[in-house]
Amino acid sequence: MTLLANSNISDYLASVAAREPTPGGGAVAAVAAAEACALLAKVAHFSKGLDMEEIYEEAVSEIGKLLTLGDKDSEIFLRVIKADRKAKNFEMLLIEAAKAPTEILEICSLQIPRLRAVIKTGNRSLITDLGIAAFLFGASIRSCLLNMDINIKGVKDIPVEITKAKEKAEITLEELALITQISQDAVS
Repeated sequence: MTLLANSNISDYLASVAAREPTPGGGAVAAVAAAEACALLAKVAHFSKGLDMEEIYEEAVSEIGKLLTLGDKDSEIFLRVIKADRKAKNFEMLLIEAAKAPTEILEICSLQIPRLRAVIKTGNRSLITDLGIAAFLFGASIRSCLLNMDINIKGVKDIPVEITKAKEKAEITLEELALITQISQDAVS
């Protein structure tokens, strides 16, 4: 299995395209969120203000976490496809498979106040980078929701943390739409 943090872009894309079960959509969702964090960090780095250095450092820190979660998603997916679907612990494995996307969602949600701060006081020359970051966070969130839905499809007792994460994701998507609109309005 490819470790995302150690892959160059060409190798990573080749591994996604390969006739192998992983990396798949969960890893791609994590990478999209990591790219969004990188753009957020870039804009904060080029901006002046009290919070910009902190936003930069936090966004850069999230990149590593997201790549680790992409690898975790791949590892768990491999365990799911190799598992006996009739085993007593299979439902627990499905719940575990829904947790990596849940954690990715949480990281994406944490970026909303940072995006708001940077879009408000950040370098206006990079407003489109913030809009693209918002689009990427949205794509990651939608991908995570899709993966969560397939993983919990057969689960009888869905953990509250997964249900709450899905609810929070919907609110986050609404906020991302507003941020995206601000960046689009700025270039119109």
